[in-house]
Amino acid sequence: MPGTPVRGVTDTQVIAGSFRRIDEGRRDPRVRIAERVYLADRFRAASVLDEPVELVVTPLPLPGVLAQRTGVAESWLARVACPPADLAMIGTAAWLREDLSACVGSPVDSRCATVPLASYVLPEGTGVATWSTRIMSAFRLADHLPIPRRFLGAILDGYGAIRYLNDIDVPIVVCVIDRSLCDESAAEVVMQARNANSQPVMLHDVCGWRPPAGIEALAFTVAL
Repeated sequence: MPGTPVRGVTDTQVIAGSFRRIDEGRRDPRVRIAERVYLADRFRAASVLDEPVELVVTPLPLPGVLAQRTGVAESWLARVACPPADLAMIGTAAWLREDLSACVGSPVDSRCATVPLASYVLPEGTGVATWSTRIMSAFRLADHLPIPRRFLGAILDGYGAIRYLNDIDVPIVVCVIDRSLCDESAAEVVMQARNANSQPVMLHDVCGWRPPAGIEALAFTVAL
């Protein structure tokens, strides 16, 4: 219906805005979103949004090597049109956004473009046409607890976020600890959770992943 907020994906762009009309009475049908008009056959995927949105047009994020390896490259356009929007990243917001600008490529597969990490997690922000990840400031997290149940995962970066580990009720939580720091407070919070009637998870068996050199990792489940 006219006025419905929509998101459309072409081969090069992501467009979010208010649907106006589709003109099918011509050889090359046109779609009007807000004040812009597009050829209908340019769209490869589309979705209806839950909330009104001002017109935003951004370049299409490329899938890159990680999408190829995880099997989502084939459905990438549909994923960008309707991302899950169920991940929260909690820490120092400015640092997290800077980290997401780091690029990931493959030295052995030149077919995969080198793309920033933001292309995979699609962080929410001003002037973005699609998003999947809410970036939350650890400094203000206490004012936003509990985290909405639509979030299925949370990444806690540093002690400022990890200290709220027991207050975050989502199915999957990843804690990122900088072991080069002398302060062991973040590690202690995680170990307390591990010692509280937890069950170990073997990362290689369950996730098919081994931490690279210089990184230590452990996983466990706890009752919610």
